Amino acid sequence: MNILFVALEESGKKISDKILKDLDNQNLKHTYYSFGLDQQATSNIKEVNEMKIKPIMGFFQVVGNLRYILNLRKYMISLVEKFNIDHIFFIDSFDYSRFFYKKFNKIKFSQIVGPSVFIWKKNKAKFINDNFENIFSIFLADRKYYNPNIYSYIGHPLSSNVVPKNTNTKIIKNLGIFLGSRDQEVFNNLKTISNFINNSSNYNYFFFTLPKYESLISNHFIGNSKIHIYLNHDDYYLNISKLDFAIACSGTVHLELSLSYIPHLIFYNTNFLNILFFKFFIKAKFISLLNIFAEKEVVKEFLQNSFNSNSLKIYIDSINNKKDLDKITNDLKISIRKFNINHFNLTPVIDYLKRFS
Repeated sequence: MNILFVALEESGKKISDKILKDLDNQNLKHTYYSFGLDQQATSNIKEVNEMKIKPIMGFFQVVGNLRYILNLRKYMISLVEKFNIDHIFFIDSFDYSRFFYKKFNKIKFSQIVGPSVFIWKKNKAKFINDNFENIFSIFLADRKYYNPNIYSYIGHPLSSNVVPKNTNTKIIKNLGIFLGSRDQEVFNNLKTISNFINNSSNYNYFFFTLPKYESLISNHFIGNSKIHIYLNHDDYYLNISKLDFAIACSGTVHLELSLSYIPHLIFYNTNFLNILFFKFFIKAKFISLLNIFAEKEVVKEFLQNSFNSNSLKIYIDSINNKKDLDKITNDLKISIRKFNINHFNLTPVIDYLKRFS
């Protein structure tokens, strides 16, 4: 079979890279292609995308980028036909998976990392049950929503990558900053974080970011010796483990920090219409997955107007002692256990592919 793996978001790219490297060690008679990775995962897997990918977040950004999304689908269809693709594995970004399928459904489709149907309305699970060959899930919580004949639990790739922190932290010295992985997040959040840093001189600040934002951040803080910038490279998880605390835009990094036992807060700031859309379609009162499963605020959330430099400073100063940091760390560990995240296991995907090899 000719198989295409599609990843359109940073979280999906990390998972895709892990899967393709593991598959490269298997002697399966398939030809693998990838779409959306910044580079080839291995020499035996060809990255076929030459179109710039725009990470898109929120309903109204989708509307504003509709022409791009239509062109992306058209371009992907041309590649599927050009390389005689037999099966597409979409990694994350389920809304695009469904959008693509409705236009082009002549081949087989599988979803790796499904929509969080334990938060969203259940029609997304029904669509996968009715149309897709497989759903390979990273969360056990959504098992009950899927047809058992197509559902497989593969654990979370991050659980195999993280480096747990030495949890004996007495005081915050090294503070991590994660602005996000999309243009709108980085540009919008930098101002608030900059104001916070100007009012809080007692920490060393470590920005974790993509290469395309390195110059923006370094130029913004020229002359500040307390600013350090790390790119998301091979030492990413080792560098995270050295943090005492982190301020992170809501997303995959929240799980990375939680699994690393790093005390942190998360923030989310978007336009008012996106918030209304979120409240209408999502049936949870938290945005943190750990908070959702714990049904309480284990990780402090700063949403919309509460995400400001003064609020950040007051909160971080208030928990900057061994007793509070230990409590946050212990709560993280307890919540992670309840969350039931197992180590990544690609066996269900490989077993499926072996049937056609």
